[in-house]
This record gives sequence, C-alpha cells and structure tokens, in this order.
Amino acid sequence: MAEHPQKPVALVVDDDLSYRIFMRQFLELAGFAVIMESNGQLALRRLEEQTVALLVTDLFMPEIEGLELIEIVRRAFPAIRIVAVSGGAAQGDGGHLRLAKLFGAHATLQKPFSGSELVAAAAPDGIGLAAGG
Repeated sequence: MAEHPQKPVALVVDDDLSYRIFMRQFLELAGFAVIMESNGQLALRRLEEQTVALLVTDLFMPEIEGLELIEIVRRAFPAIRIVAVSGGAAQGDGGHLRLAKLFGAHATLQKPFSGSELVAAAAPDGIGLAAGG
C-alpha cells in the first residue's frame, strides 16, 4: 500500500469566525490541513500539542494579541512560517502590520484580502502550493 504524504498543517488564529472559515477554505485548497483557534492563548496551547508549518494570525484579538503571539512563536518555534493579517491598518497607517514584520512575520496582509493573496503569502517564496482564487 502506498503511503500518502502528510499535508502540512496551518494554524489560523482570528477572533472573527467568518475570517477563520474564509482562510481555512483557501488554505485547504492550497494543500494544507487547517486547524483554527480564536485567540493567541488557545493557539499557543495548540502549538504545544501539534506540529505546525504555517501560522496565520490576526493582530487584534482577546487574551494574547497577534504581535505577542508572533514574538513567542518566532522564539519557540522558529521553523513555522508566519503570516500576520489585520483590518486595523485600514483605520491608521498600517503601523501594526509593519511591526508584525519586525516581530518576525514573514508576510502581512491587510483585510480584506483575497484567497489568492493568502495562498501566495502562505507559500515560502511562492513555491509548493497550488494557486487559489
């Protein structure tokens, strides 16, 4: 019996359920197995239990916010690719997304974004994932 390669796991963290579902749909189409959490504290618990290749996190959430989550994950799990997303930048100058890059995010997306933008940000150097739309 042939073994099937295991899908990389993506952890999507956002307090907005509709965005979690939107991101899950496109990441699954791109070949990820997706798990979801609603805040940074739950995400950290999940990361202690499960190997994850990709973290997509909102910046403004209850409990542990995205910047703190990025900083912790970058130190404790340096192999995880991190994509930060936020709608807060629409009301300001985008400073929080720039901070996310300084804290260690590999890519950032301002809400609203498309599924194809998410898939492109999730792929290291755009390699290895199917294009989404």
